[in-house]
Amino acid sequence: MDMLFYDKNHPAHYDTRDIRSTPKNYQHERVPFAVRTTYHNGLSIPVTVVHRNGIAVTYPPATDTSVRTFTVKIRYGFTKAVKIDAHHLLNEIEESDHHEVQAWKNAYETREHHPYSEEHEMCVAYSYTRQELEQWGGSLYMPDVDLVISIRDASRTPRHPYSRNGISRSLAEGNDEVNNLTLFSKTIKIIDNNGSHGDRFVNVNGFVFRITATTSDDMRDGIYHITSASVTGDHPPGPPQVTWYNYADGDKALCLYRTYDEALHCGDVLAARDYAAKEQAIRAKELEANIKTARLDKEAAIDKRKNEFELSKLDLDIQAHKKAIEVKEKEDVLERSKLEVETERKTLEHTRAMETLVRKDEFDRRSSRRKEILEYLKVIPAVLAGIGLLAAAFKKAMT
Repeated sequence: MDMLFYDKNHPAHYDTRDIRSTPKNYQHERVPFAVRTTYHNGLSIPVTVVHRNGIAVTYPPATDTSVRTFTVKIRYGFTKAVKIDAHHLLNEIEESDHHEVQAWKNAYETREHHPYSEEHEMCVAYSYTRQELEQWGGSLYMPDVDLVISIRDASRTPRHPYSRNGISRSLAEGNDEVNNLTLFSKTIKIIDNNGSHGDRFVNVNGFVFRITATTSDDMRDGIYHITSASVTGDHPPGPPQVTWYNYADGDKALCLYRTYDEALHCGDVLAARDYAAKEQAIRAKELEANIKTARLDKEAAIDKRKNEFELSKLDLDIQAHKKAIEVKEKEDVLERSKLEVETERKTLEHTRAMETLVRKDEFDRRSSRRKEILEYLKVIPAVLAGIGLLAAAFKKAMT
């Protein structure tokens, strides 16, 4: 395994799906880091600025011509929370570095501080005279700000080298066969920066060719078809044509295949139809198998739910039976309690009745005794009277 000091750069993924317009007041949003670019045309002629997205903006001469240059100013505003690689910027940049980096370093060292907003601001300016632009053929590309500046007329203003049109133009110009009006040529180029697509094979007149996927720091993922211009009649050909496809559309439109065998058997139209029919039959069988599997899965799910329902019902029945037993036991306990209470009540009533009879018998005996005593008391006076008479008679007889 090779020992490398620097890792090899991996091209960044090219994705522009999250592009949308913003509300008009978006520019007033407070952000921790902001970059604002302004253009001042102090020349006496219009200047066109071409951006990376291909949009070209032509600036007329300014009314204030005290500065005879075309100036691009880039203002950076940032808060303390934003981390800038100041160590590298201030310590590792040599005096021999190009003047754009030195200007950035100087701008950072002389940045302004706003005490109320806790923000820093710095500015870098790029200025060009008309003589400098004419010396370079009337246009130049500024790599540090990624702009094309031109004093040519609109029809002769160069494209941005990294715009879609610029890349297409470079692909066409870089292919001598495609760019030659006396030849017919076509080229297929696969850009696969993340290794998600891979190589492809193409069948041309029964011969299979491999198209190797490559990476690029400037080109987005996809399939590029570079070809001589098509014609609509007996006319001279026009400029070369470059068409970009996404992977799926490119494979379909250009008949690209994943493997050598696919390209070998599907490059021919009849073989392709036969292969398509076989593929369709295979897909039909797969669909049938999937449907059958889905049906079996559905039936299994129904059976499972039925079993779950039966188990749930059985569990409910068991719970109901247990509940009924518990209720019956409680009823039995209640019935026994009622019986015990009734027995106790009858026992109490019997006891009370017996006690009543005993008390009545006692009362009757006492009543009879009282009557007898009263009868004795009634006889006592007569007895006493008789005794008195006997005593008197006895006394009289003695006398």
